[in-house]
Amino acid sequence: MKIDCKTIAEKMKEEIKKKCAGKGLRFGIVQVGDNPASNAYIKGKMKDCAEVGIEASVFKYYEGISQESLREKISFLVNSNTLDALIIQLPLPEQLCLEELVDLIPAKMDVDNLKGTSPFIPATPKGILMLLDYLGEDLCGKHLVMIGRSRIVGEPMAALATGRNATVSICHSKTPPNVLKELCRSADIIVSAVGKRDFIERDMINTAKRQLLLDVGINRNDEGKLCGDANSEIYDIDTLDYTPVPGGLGLMTRVGLLENISSLR
Repeated sequence: MKIDCKTIAEKMKEEIKKKCAGKGLRFGIVQVGDNPASNAYIKGKMKDCAEVGIEASVFKYYEGISQESLREKISFLVNSNTLDALIIQLPLPEQLCLEELVDLIPAKMDVDNLKGTSPFIPATPKGILMLLDYLGEDLCGKHLVMIGRSRIVGEPMAALATGRNATVSICHSKTPPNVLKELCRSADIIVSAVGKRDFIERDMINTAKRQLLLDVGINRNDEGKLCGDANSEIYDIDTLDYTPVPGGLGLMTRVGLLENISSLR
């Protein structure tokens, strides 16, 4: 069954709007270049912020900007006292060092927790937890398979699930395919953050038990349309609940970011 993340996200934004009321929160997005996916994602973030009462601004710089120049611009934004939160939109051009730039953002403003030490759950894991809570999914005693070990999705999601007493298996590019398949078939919850279309195939799903697939992947099919990590042939499995792409965890990621911003002040 497809999970209606769009309706769920809209309901959550209504609650976030109440938290933001009267705070006058100000949020900044640093973007370098003109990546189409980033443009679309930022457009969605701006729309969300307007809906819940957060003043959002985009600071867009040209593709070839130097590390030193961007450092100066981020430092100015941080010290201007005009923003409550600031994020750096990924991806960045190859000449830029993300770690050095993120270090310029104080932990209290780092609502994406790109530093790894800020008091915020990264937006995608945050959105996943909010969705699980909304669905009434108790992680205690469940087997969660996390495919992908990135710093902003895989690693924090695995740690958060462990903190909720789930048994977590972390899989990655070096996990043998047969091991990955068996782990997925034994899972209660599969979180796929691979970024490879058709990665989750039918034989990885166990039709003899209920499973939940949370598809974080953002890819394009042969027609240029957005798709996730899952092959669409699995969507007709009666025992599987899944998040679609588009209209799935991308929306929940944006809600997770809004929730982090709304907690300021």
